[in-house]
Formats: sequence, C-alpha cells, structure tokens
Amino acid sequence: MKIKYGGLEVNWIYAWIGLKKFIPASDYISAVGVAKRLQDEGFTPIINLLGEHCTNLKKVEQTYRNYVYLIDSFYQAGVRGKISVKPTQLGLAISKEIYFDLIWRLSRRALKNLSAGAKKFV
Repeated sequence: MKIKYGGLEVNWIYAWIGLKKFIPASDYISAVGVAKRLQDEGFTPIINLLGEHCTNLKKVEQTYRNYVYLIDSFYQAGVRGKISVKPTQLGLAISKEIYFDLIWRLSRRALKNLSAGAKKFV
C-alpha cells in the first residue's frame, strides 16, 4: 500500500519504519545514546535541539554548552552523526557578534574532534 506525503508516494511500511526508528530522545544527554544505537543500526544520526528565537543570554550560553557536550560526546562515543545548529539558539536575535563568536567556536571544536577522530578511527 502506498501513502502520499508531501507530494511523494511512499510505501507505508517504509514510512512506519522511519517513524519507529526516529523517535526523539528525552534530553540532549540521552540523545548521544540514541544516536549511537541508530548508527549501529546503519543510520546517520542527526541531533536537533528543540527551541528557537532565544533572546536570553544565559539561555544562549547554556545552549552553547549543550552543543559543546554533544560535539565532544559524539567524538568520545565514536558517533559519526550530524548536529543541527539553529542560529537563533546561539544568540542571533541578540546580536550578530554573539552568534558569529559562538558558531565559530563550535565549528572549531567540531573540526578539532574531527581531525582527532580521523586518527582515532583509521
């Protein structure tokens, strides 16, 4: 049986498998374990922290620390996945300077782990 989704025709069994496999984790810490399990099952995990349009600097700093945790935990667990970063979670609504500083620091952290990971996993 086929179902229509967004203009595409999809076999319903594939849609069901997709829904069953990609159930969100309850928090960013447990997301790493879910990502590892999905990777072990042959998927490329993607972590997406919920929330947007943050105008509170303390919340932006906490979200930045959550992203750092995810980047480092992916490296330590050997997860080769993706982390979706929303500009408004990193302070873009407060100022471009805050956003650019934090996204630069996250990018550098990910690159450092990626470079170390290339040596670790080869």
